[in-house]
Amino acid sequence: MTDKNRERLRQFDDPRNVDALLSLPAKLLRQAQRCDAGGKRELTAIICALAIELLIAAPVRIQNLVTLEVDRHIVQSRRGPIPSFICHPGR
Repeated sequence: MTDKNRERLRQFDDPRNVDALLSLPAKLLRQAQRCDAGGKRELTAIICALAIELLIAAPVRIQNLVTLEVDRHIVQSRRGPIPSFICHPGR
């Protein structure tokens, strides 16, 4: 690993920073739900929460992340419908 990468990762030596990162998706989702006016701001917060959660669980290149199609690339592990705002964020 390069010195530059080590330096960037050093912030995660602090457990508070790790906790902040791991709790960020849920925090963004709660904020979007609390302020839900059905606008672009809430949609953007939800998309960011999903992207962060995915990157925590399965790091991928940003280009691969932005080209994901939920109904094509994501395997549903629980019963029930996938919310339409996740499958079709522009609708």
